[in-house]
Amino acid sequence: MPPSAITLSDPPRHGIRGPRSRESGNVSQMRFYGGRNLAKAERDLVLTTLKQCSNNRTQTAKVLGMARSTLDKKLKQYAASGVPIPPAQNGGFRERAAPI
Repeated sequence: MPPSAITLSDPPRHGIRGPRSRESGNVSQMRFYGGRNLAKAERDLVLTTLKQCSNNRTQTAKVLGMARSTLDKKLKQYAASGVPIPPAQNGGFRERAAPI
């Protein structure tokens, strides 16, 4: 076996969470969202990403890995529940074209 090969008998260097001297990003996020329900955590993530993308909804959807139409549906739901939603760069929600 080459000297650089890793075998099952080799112990992990840092354990599952990485080096003990610094926190992994996942642990920080779990602490940040601790005590919140999943829907609120998702809403916060969507709105924070939208803000970081300068209210560009197409870019926000790409960053979040969802379709633009899915993002629009979520934003409409948030607005209907009273959450303030920043206006889109083009001034509103994208409307579907009427069927021909």
